[in-house]
Amino acid sequence: MPVYFSKTSAPGSRLLKCSSRLLGIEGTFGDGIDVWSEAAPASLTLTSSLIEGATRAGVASFGSTVSIADTVLECDQIVLDGEGDYDFDDRGGNTCRCDGTTEACKVLSSMLVPPPPPE
Repeated sequence: MPVYFSKTSAPGSRLLKCSSRLLGIEGTFGDGIDVWSEAAPASLTLTSSLIEGATRAGVASFGSTVSIADTVLECDQIVLDGEGDYDFDDRGGNTCRCDGTTEACKVLSSMLVPPPPPE
């Protein structure tokens, strides 16, 4: 399951999230970390972490603020995704790579919908 933050501010340091599986109806989910402002603002500061093998987004922000530093995003289908009124703050030291190829960590807006909250 993805790491899920909603209606909160949280630090995330030294998280290791690997091989995210497809979740939900018809395999529509598979994010490494979701940050979702639903009824109240949510934010996450992610540092010194590894997000690997997400089948949808490594980190997805749904109207939330996400700060990322010194983090490796490896072989995620979509590295960073932002939907709605999102904000990604690149604090440096991040690496986006797959199969030996390193690329710039770019935020995409891929028209994703958030997964349902955990029960």
